Amino acid sequence: MKSPRHFFNLLISLVLVLASACSVVEKTTSPTPSLTPPAPSIDADRMYGFLEELTAVQAYSGWRTSATQGEKEAFDYVQLQLGQLANLTSSGLEVTRESFNVFLATEIHKAALQLSSNNGTVDVPVNGLRGSRNDIQSALRLDSDGVLNDTDPNPVTVSGEMAIVRDGVDAMELAIGSMKGKVLFVDYAWIDINLVDESKAMQRTVAAIDAQPEGIVFVTQYSNAPDASHGTYLADLGTTSYIQTKPSIPTIYMRLEDLPGNPSDPWQALGSFGSASLTWDTDVLSPGTSANLITKIPGKNHERGVLLSAHLDSANTPGALDDGAGSAILLEIAATFNQTGYIPEYDLYLVWYGSEELGLLGSANFTASHQEIVDKLIGMVNIDCLSRPVEGAPATLNFAYGSGMQPGDTDDPWITYLSGRAKDQGIDVQQVYMPLASDNSSFAGYNVANFDIVYDSEEMMDEYNGVWFAGHLHDPYDEVTLVREVEPEFLNMAKIALDAATLPAGVPTFRQEPADTKRIVLVASHTEDVLMTPAGMFDLGLAFENAGYDVDVVPFGSELNAADLENAALVIALPAFDLPGSNRTEAAYDVAWTQGEIGVLKSYVDSGGTLLITNAASRLGYYGTQYEANEDWSKMNLLSESFGISYMPPQFEGGFASDIVSDELTDGMMGVLWYYGDGICFTMEHGTALALISGDAVLGKVEQGSGTVIALADIGMLGADQSGLLNPQLVQNLIDYAQK
Repeated sequence: MKSPRHFFNLLISLVLVLASACSVVEKTTSPTPSLTPPAPSIDADRMYGFLEELTAVQAYSGWRTSATQGEKEAFDYVQLQLGQLANLTSSGLEVTRESFNVFLATEIHKAALQLSSNNGTVDVPVNGLRGSRNDIQSALRLDSDGVLNDTDPNPVTVSGEMAIVRDGVDAMELAIGSMKGKVLFVDYAWIDINLVDESKAMQRTVAAIDAQPEGIVFVTQYSNAPDASHGTYLADLGTTSYIQTKPSIPTIYMRLEDLPGNPSDPWQALGSFGSASLTWDTDVLSPGTSANLITKIPGKNHERGVLLSAHLDSANTPGALDDGAGSAILLEIAATFNQTGYIPEYDLYLVWYGSEELGLLGSANFTASHQEIVDKLIGMVNIDCLSRPVEGAPATLNFAYGSGMQPGDTDDPWITYLSGRAKDQGIDVQQVYMPLASDNSSFAGYNVANFDIVYDSEEMMDEYNGVWFAGHLHDPYDEVTLVREVEPEFLNMAKIALDAATLPAGVPTFRQEPADTKRIVLVASHTEDVLMTPAGMFDLGLAFENAGYDVDVVPFGSELNAADLENAALVIALPAFDLPGSNRTEAAYDVAWTQGEIGVLKSYVDSGGTLLITNAASRLGYYGTQYEANEDWSKMNLLSESFGISYMPPQFEGGFASDIVSDELTDGMMGVLWYYGDGICFTMEHGTALALISGDAVLGKVEQGSGTVIALADIGMLGADQSGLLNPQLVQNLIDYAQK
């Protein structure tokens, strides 16, 4: 007979067997886990969350203006969001933040306004104005203490009886000194250069200043009518940015919508107050400091990559459309990759640029400093900018491009490919050739397939006072509310960007691949004007790229070494230039060629290389726009005099030399052009002056060792205007010479 314990043990065994059987049944009936993560998709709510938080950064204190505390905090925010993506971090996410300098920055520490009436006092949110982007004297008019590079708080408070100027008032009615003791409120529509003749707008602005009020408050009001002012350029690039000689007056701006209670007749409500007190504290810095944030999501193929980008700075506005939308899209792409575990086929780079509003400076610095990334790119997509069209203005999603294709070409393969993928999602896009569009343009000179996703139209540019006015860009109402009004386009931009981030394996090459042994090296190690590189001189870069060369840059701040010049068919020494100019302080840095660098270049020439030495009398912008004088022009003599070439002090305004000496470098040329007034003539101890003006050399050649040194009076001889290269034959001759 079995014991009771035996039966108990048997029962326990049976229960375990049954439990095991149930477990097996449960496992076999549940879905088999997929080895491939689900395809990422856009989460609109999350994207709007990013956008809301970005547009709240330093509200009414400059927001995300270039090279300010607001821009810095925006970078902090993006970096914090990326740091919370645990799955991406564990799979190798790399985040790098890099700083660079810009010529001018305006930091708005405080702007405040109190309005008083018999019923009491109210506070109204206000903001300060950014001064000039490129002229120190103009910028200092909007510095509350008038001292450059002084960052100590220096608030100025003024008060007085209110006076209001609106349409219908002639500038002549504002007699000199007529507003002493008063705070002058000026309807921005009265000086809006989008709707008022520019000379009249300037005249009115000067009249308001000459009336000598205690302070000025510019007032704007929202409108979506195509013929009504809504503050475009008020906070940045308005008429106040171009006045140099007038005395500084505390100046701020307000939106009527910010009056307490949001009254139905805001102008009447404003007029019901009798006096005002405003506080103003701003500082102008030269140079200022901006940044880029570079994120790498490792893909399966590390030999090739895709880059998506947007700019994080705004034009002293909330910047939801321009370009908070693009910045939020990049964050959303990172977040959805993190959520799904998706691994892209190719290394994916997400780049947030600073200081786009100052002239694409973030992307220009990026391309100069990251040749290894630029050279591996299948293509890049920039997202800037979404717009909210005014009533009646048509708009479409456009791919604005400026890659290696030539003007008139209609079949850009990168755009054709992604246009087809967009169409598969039901998204129609147009193609627009635009060499200077946005941050994508900085890649064109390196022959990277590129385009910018924009929501605008030619009609907005030509018939509605430009896309900025017609699309609510650079105005105080560029808020998330306007983004929601064009939500389908916002989401479609995100879908297109996500499509580019998830390219399938085996996509074709969308760019001409140069031979490994054909390189052009531009030495910018002492050139802080980054627009002198192919990022700004994209016609030059494309000319060499289309001839089969790889164009590389030795970036500012690097020490040139022999390895940088390996396999270089031509080396171009760019002008010496640093941003601290006549405002230089004892603590400011200064550029100078080192003896080691000069030795590297001499060895390169002696061993058969071709060195092209250039100079410039000014800081240059796109298409040769000239800004402040280059006080570092003579620093090029540290290099050039090693080859018997000496630059003379800038002394002439010429821009064309027809006195040409026959040579293979001047073959087919009737003369040589440069940017008017930017050339610096030079003398030569030996060699041949190939082009002269009034007997002075502007183009010369010296044979030394087994190599050649060529000197130019101006980098602009290799530059372009909006119709193309100034000297296409000279550039072609240099290409041919380098191939010898």
